[in-house]
Amino acid sequence: MHFETCGHPVDDMENDNHVTGAAASREQVLILGAGGRDYHLFNTKYRDNPFVKVVGFMHAQIPHIVCDRYPAALSGRLYPDGLPIWPQSKLEEIIAEQQVAAAVLAYSD
Repeated sequence: MHFETCGHPVDDMENDNHVTGAAASREQVLILGAGGRDYHLFNTKYRDNPFVKVVGFMHAQIPHIVCDRYPAALSGRLYPDGLPIWPQSKLEEIIAEQQVAAAVLAYSD
């Protein structure tokens, strides 16, 4: 697994053979974020990227906000059912369950 912050690699992704071409299976990505930066990153970098499959979002921000799904209307053609949103307390469980290959950190501050 490798980590990114706001879409920029933390490790040496140029030497990482995680995507080799259009026929390669889509890399499973989990976006961790807050303050809308996570959704902005998804919409600008991942929504229409055929090489990546975003499995969902993970939040640790404002308490008592309950939202368990990013809407299908905003998710694009690759995600017709929208995307799940999980609490950050389930990080290890979701990484294993969804076979996450990369976690992207998208925090606004």
